[in-house]
Amino acid sequence: QLKIFDLLGKEIPFTFTQVNQNTKTIQIPTGKGIYFVKIKAGNDVFVQRVLVF
Repeated sequence: QLKIFDLLGKEIPFTFTQVNQNTKTIQIPTGKGIYFVKIKAGNDVFVQRVLVF
């Protein structure tokens, strides 16, 4: 499960594009800025800060 948030905590919709068996790209319909990607895998939650420029 993957969610993307902006700095204000607002969830941002995104679309997946399958590149190959192991790779997907994510497109978010927003501009430049800092976003937080939250990935939930089982009981683990990872939060990664992403800079879009």
